[in-house]
Amino acid sequence: MKFLAENINLQTTVSMNVTPLERNVATATSTLKKLNGQLKAQSRAFKGAEMDATELGKREKWLGEAIDEQKVKINAKRVALEKVSSQIKDNNAATQKELRAVNQATAALSKEEYALKKFTK
Repeated sequence: MKFLAENINLQTTVSMNVTPLERNVATATSTLKKLNGQLKAQSRAFKGAEMDATELGKREKWLGEAIDEQKVKINAKRVALEKVSSQIKDNNAATQKELRAVNQATAALSKEEYALKKFTK
């Protein structure tokens, strides 16, 4: 039996359809090229406008100081507004008091004129 096993020639053929894989590789390559092109375009767009972290930190600090200064100015203006509003209220109260006095004096004058007209008739 040994002889029979030596004379048998076994062959195996394996095949695989690689066309879909080739298409996927081509699509991935094309997408990668497009992305690289877009990245280069973005790099060119930002070239010359870049800032490092130190400059950004300085700018943030400067903006923070400017905001704080504006807050101080706004608070000062608010205090001044409240003061003027208070003075206007005080002036309105004084004006109303004077207006009442004028109205009372006018009424008294009218009463006296009426009495005088009655007397002189």
